[in-house]
Amino acid sequence: MRTNILLLLAVLFAYVLTGCVKDDDSDCPDPEEANLIVRFEYFNLLDEDIFDDRIEMVDVIMFDQALNYYGWVTLDRTRLDQFRGVQLDVEPGEYYFVCWANNRSDRGETPGSGSLGGSYIYHYNPASADPLHYAPDKRIVLPDGTVTTGGDDAYKITVPPSTVKEDTMAFMSAHRTVNVYLKNFPGVDDPDYDLPTVSIDHLSEYYDFSLGRGPENAIFVQTTQEVTIEGTNYCFATFYIPHFDFDNNVNIVISGESAEGSYVRTVAMESVLQLYNIDRVYDGDDLVLDIEISWGNTLVTIEIPPFKITDVDPGFG
Repeated sequence: MRTNILLLLAVLFAYVLTGCVKDDDSDCPDPEEANLIVRFEYFNLLDEDIFDDRIEMVDVIMFDQALNYYGWVTLDRTRLDQFRGVQLDVEPGEYYFVCWANNRSDRGETPGSGSLGGSYIYHYNPASADPLHYAPDKRIVLPDGTVTTGGDDAYKITVPPSTVKEDTMAFMSAHRTVNVYLKNFPGVDDPDYDLPTVSIDHLSEYYDFSLGRGPENAIFVQTTQEVTIEGTNYCFATFYIPHFDFDNNVNIVISGESAEGSYVRTVAMESVLQLYNIDRVYDGDDLVLDIEISWGNTLVTIEIPPFKITDVDPGFG
């Protein structure tokens, strides 16, 4: 959670970052004073506007020309319905903007100074992490297929003197969704034993404000729930996890107990990506992986769940 100092700073600078109500201009800065209007947008790969479907709240963080923290404001759903963006009354000059969307109270944020890479957003409670989104989406795909956000200049907006500057910030996904369906695992029908636990390891516990990832030593853990889909019983868990490199050692680990004793089964994320015939997906694509894991005495088998088979390709938002 934010420190008391950070909360105080957010209050002090709230007057700088103002949401404007379209039908009631009482919340709007005087048109002669509002010299920067920033609008938000969010499109999927089908060029469909998904902002209203995906975004519930937006944190807008502003840095000055020296990349020192300048201000912070949170826009809730009501405010975003009134105006999808912010109006700012600032001195002419260069400013840098970062937005996090759907950032819940179980995450922590630490705006630093001197570098966007020196500010962090932490996953304090990975088990209850929500889908996380990020702006600006100014990714550059390099010839080797890697992706860069274009350095600090990608976040810069220059406000000229005596002129109203209008700009747009596009959002991108800062998470990947993994839905795990466990089938025929032992002990599930025995009330003496808890349902299996699923974890995903080798994940980053934080992003910096340029969407760089921290050390990949976090483990996201979920206790499964029983569900019945098309007549088949599953133990189900869903994860919203940070981006990860497709060539690192990410694993899905299932653990539980039955009358025969405790067990642990591991599925390499690489095999899941191979199941979907994925070589590389750019960071920011809203990748959804549905995976059915069936019990075996020594090994488990994986496949795309039959109720998802018509959507063989992974879903993208």
